[in-house]
Amino acid sequence: MNNIKCFATSLLLLLVASTAWNSLICQTYLSKSIKDTVLLDILKGDNWRETDKILFLGASFIDNSITVKLNENAGNALVDSARLRQMSDSVLSWTSKPNVIVKFLVGRRNLETFIPKLSSPTPKHFIISNKKGALLGRNIALWNAHGKYYEKSLDRWEWERARLHTTVEDLLTSSFVLPYLMPMLENAGAAVFMPRERDTHPYKYLIKPTAKKQKINALAPDWYYLKAHLRGNGLVVIGCDTVIFSVGDKPSAAVFPLGRHYITPHTEISCTGNVNNLTIGGGMGEILRNGAVSGLPAWAECARYFLEAEGFPFSVFSPSEGKNDYTDDINARGEWVNYLMSEAGINIDCTLALHTDAGVAAADTTIGSLAIIHTANGTTKMPSRHLAYLILHSIQKGIRAKWNPDWSNRGIWDKRYSEARKPNSPTVLIELLSHQNLNDMRFALHPQFRFDVSRRIYVALLRFLEGDNAVVQPLPVRDLGMRMLNGKIVLTWSTELDDLEDSAKPDSYLVWQDDELLYETTADSCLLDLPRDGNLHSYYVTAKNSGGESLRSKKLWAYAGTSIHSLIVDGFDRLSAPAIVDEPRYKGFLMDDDPGVGDITDCFRTGSQYDFNPLSEWTDDDNPGCGASYADLELMPFQGSRSDSIPAIVKELYNRKLGFIMQTKAVYENYGEGDAISHIFVRFANQRTSWYGSSGVKHSIWSNSFLDRLENSINQDKKLEISGSYIATDIQDQSTATRIEQLLHFKPLSNHASKIRVVKCNNGTLKKLPQDIRSVDYSHSPDAILPVGPSARTIERYLDSGASAAVQCGNIIVKGY
Repeated sequence: MNNIKCFATSLLLLLVASTAWNSLICQTYLSKSIKDTVLLDILKGDNWRETDKILFLGASFIDNSITVKLNENAGNALVDSARLRQMSDSVLSWTSKPNVIVKFLVGRRNLETFIPKLSSPTPKHFIISNKKGALLGRNIALWNAHGKYYEKSLDRWEWERARLHTTVEDLLTSSFVLPYLMPMLENAGAAVFMPRERDTHPYKYLIKPTAKKQKINALAPDWYYLKAHLRGNGLVVIGCDTVIFSVGDKPSAAVFPLGRHYITPHTEISCTGNVNNLTIGGGMGEILRNGAVSGLPAWAECARYFLEAEGFPFSVFSPSEGKNDYTDDINARGEWVNYLMSEAGINIDCTLALHTDAGVAAADTTIGSLAIIHTANGTTKMPSRHLAYLILHSIQKGIRAKWNPDWSNRGIWDKRYSEARKPNSPTVLIELLSHQNLNDMRFALHPQFRFDVSRRIYVALLRFLEGDNAVVQPLPVRDLGMRMLNGKIVLTWSTELDDLEDSAKPDSYLVWQDDELLYETTADSCLLDLPRDGNLHSYYVTAKNSGGESLRSKKLWAYAGTSIHSLIVDGFDRLSAPAIVDEPRYKGFLMDDDPGVGDITDCFRTGSQYDFNPLSEWTDDDNPGCGASYADLELMPFQGSRSDSIPAIVKELYNRKLGFIMQTKAVYENYGEGDAISHIFVRFANQRTSWYGSSGVKHSIWSNSFLDRLENSINQDKKLEISGSYIATDIQDQSTATRIEQLLHFKPLSNHASKIRVVKCNNGTLKKLPQDIRSVDYSHSPDAILPVGPSARTIERYLDSGASAAVQCGNIIVKGY
């Protein structure tokens, strides 16, 4: 019996040993048979830019289950269900075992737990909104990276990052957030909370309630600003006291009552609260450091000072207890979010910090986008990962579709960064691109890229908060124009559809006159009753659906006068980054050649680049190597092609009391000038063919359809005046050049025709062109043009070069500025 037990025990041990040996052989074989490079390629996807290396650590086969082990960095990858299935199928293709389950471990966590799983929407806590939309009642904390701060060790105010490629991170991120992302979210109904000043206006108006009416005389430029904020933005205060605004000695232009309560219009939900005074405008920084202020507008300063100026507790704006403003700025943002939630009772649904970072890539490649979160060991803030996933995918989808098909994602870091760790809400820090890398910055400096990326971030936040079925707000309308038809003024526009978002179709359109709502219509046109009050009037259109309201269209102007016989054709819709040079030993942006064109108002530059040597290395933020830029243009407001600034030709006709209407070039091409028009002014300003990434080029001046329309107007004996800095430079081919010579009687001579920008007319009078680089009508590189044909002649010359500046032939005048 004992021998039998001994034999059985020996046999059992032999079987166990054999099984273990076979298992070891199987695991060894499995690990060798798995093509780890293929597996990791699936995990990382296309154009992955690896920051921390992802490693395959081996595989085991136990009880019909294959476990594939990956290192912790695999958690950075943007994994989803489809990608996980691909990985599983790949592993199964390397084994013949049936009914096998594959799982992937990242450290001790199943890779499946990294897949975004959107939770049910949290309860909404309505704060204040003057817009309706899919995000109505949502509260979003948002900030735009850094700002200027006081460096105690150097006793100076300085940016938190280096001036590179004509800007600095502290301003670059603001160029996405302030003109685009913040208004998109607000137009969708969200309440957007920011720990930095959001208003770039350098003046602040303090309006205090009094026991009697108070009259304020406002200078004209600031009057338009005040009017837009008090009326156009829908902020109305009511009560027993009143403030009357007037411009100089003119009659009162508006009356705004002030008192103890306020409401916000344009929504069925009203909110009331106590008002002690009303402030309009961001103003200048007011926090003293060593007895001095920064001297900058408040919006350019970092969060730490704004929070102090707004009266937040010392523990919020200065966690270092006054020892270090730099770390205070970084840490105060999260403390501020938590204060809003715990002390102010505001439910913050999500928090987003937008940054850019450093790094240089190989030629013709980009650094791409990175998300940083902190999930407290994967337990308390997992929604942050889901939000990061949606943002990175949405950004990449948008950029690949229109700008760069190879745009890379650098994944999701789960690390203890203060801005990602501190807020007690789903929080993501986005490093959008590298402000040091030339190929990233050729995109980042383009206003349309900024708009497109901001829209993709807005869409990601919408999907995170409201789900996949939420309606996306429409894109701005295009091709705005006025036409005279049977004695009436018809305003028309075209709908811009979003190829990436099917739901972003308008249900209606809002027509605005002088920043006040005039009509709401479901049509793409309306009749205008242009006031005959002796004043200049502006018009624009926004599109609207249940998701929210679009940003506004280009603004057009009109003046009734005694009669309307003039038409301004606005051919200036260009958006562009500065000129770029990308040679092996000379790389950067040539602002002195072509500074590019902003959108509305661009105050996000520092100055021209002066270091173009790619071998120059960073040693200090004051000596940052290739890309280093001056500070002479810092915070200057450059007027863009959609600026509120009144164009020179509009001012000229208004001052001459000549009635006119205005339309874009596309409307003129499609419909012509309309009835009763005898004089056509075509304004091109700084229009020229410009790069748009993988979408090609846009904004060309000359086309056959445009020349056809000009020919038709000329044949009707219309007076025609064409002006633009690149009207000759932008002629693209010989056939176009030949037709222009025959039709408009001019040909190119040279660009950069004048440095002093003064022209001398044939009668001897001098005319100074706009001299301020910030002006919307500033000619950076005026063209010299020559008359063609026996009837054509030069009527103006540039004073410094003597080159022909303007040509006339009969009823046609062409100006190279």
